[in-house]
Amino acid sequence: MSAASGIRPAPRRPYAAVYLSALQEAMAYRRAVLVDLASNVVWATVLFYLWRSIFAGSAQIGGYTWDEMRTYVLVSYALGQILSFRVEMQMHKDVRTGQVALDLVRPLGYPAMQLVRAFGAATLETAGALAGAAVIGAAVLHVLPPVSLAGAVLFVFAAAAGIAVNALICFLTSLLCFWTESAYGLILARQAITNFLAGAMVPLALFPGPLRALTEWLPFSAVVSTPAQLYLGKLAGADAFLALARQAAWVGALVLLTAVLWRGARRRLTVNGG
Repeated sequence: MSAASGIRPAPRRPYAAVYLSALQEAMAYRRAVLVDLASNVVWATVLFYLWRSIFAGSAQIGGYTWDEMRTYVLVSYALGQILSFRVEMQMHKDVRTGQVALDLVRPLGYPAMQLVRAFGAATLETAGALAGAAVIGAAVLHVLPPVSLAGAVLFVFAAAAGIAVNALICFLTSLLCFWTESAYGLILARQAITNFLAGAMVPLALFPGPLRALTEWLPFSAVVSTPAQLYLGKLAGADAFLALARQAAWVGALVLLTAVLWRGARRRLTVNGG
């Protein structure tokens, strides 16, 4: 039967099929997605009221006004929602259950397949977070728009690079499942470290001098701090392009590290004692 007859659908491209499969699974478990969204909304609300109380007696802290800080909180919430704990735990579950053995026999690169699957699973959650952030930001918090059109464009590039860095860090942490029986604690620790050093809880500008200088060069700053600062105009000119170049360098370095660690992980894999 010919494909031209319209009876047999054309085969999907492999990675597109993986993405759509993960998206469909997330839609099937949309209650879990809603729970993740709600828990992160609670966290963002706590941060909002905490900073509001801090700014009650000050017009500016660390170079941030209250208008800028509440915008920062909302932007950091939206960026932090891209890859949730539930998505990150999927590879850990696959290793524990032996599903990883089936993934390895597919004609796809395992690291690339896992990253595509993670983005597919996170699409619904990301769309909900961005829509909620836009509505709440415009109607309730009255957050600031991007500092300029150029700032908005740079923010988009920085956000994309930050998502890539975050996904690679998550994947590298999940790869440790091949050396441990449970990576649950490692993933929790990774999330806590990332949230702190990325500036999701406290802007890096408020860190002590030496710690701030160090964290700005670590990959975590690419996830939240760099995009948020570009959005607010805290980085401009040469500093903005240096920050973007730093993000690109970390993406390249993490890709290489992923390739090296994956080669070692494949040799460590055992399924049901085999």
